[in-house]
Amino acid sequence: MKRDQLKHLAYHLRHLLKKAGHIVNHIQSLDLVAAVPGFKDWLEVNAAARAGIACELDIAAATRLAERLKIHFDLDLPVEDLQTWLLTAQKSPRWHQSVGEMWNFDEGGAT
Repeated sequence: MKRDQLKHLAYHLRHLLKKAGHIVNHIQSLDLVAAVPGFKDWLEVNAAARAGIACELDIAAATRLAERLKIHFDLDLPVEDLQTWLLTAQKSPRWHQSVGEMWNFDEGGAT
């Protein structure tokens, strides 16, 4: 997974969090997505991109993102579902529109 793909995921993650009742800006979503390849923040992603480091959207990547979402937003998302979301969001420009159905988000968060 390349840096531009992570940016794309950050866009979708912002919409996921909005459906869960959490508003984050673009920079915050980039920092959250930095967990996918195992980095602390977006600055580390940029450094790794210059070095040519890439990552896979495997269960470990989904686990890292799930842990970060739990810490920052108290969201308990099933890791397997999160991995499916990551893989689908990577391919689809409008995946965030149906993501609320995946985790039953209402106006106040996950149910």
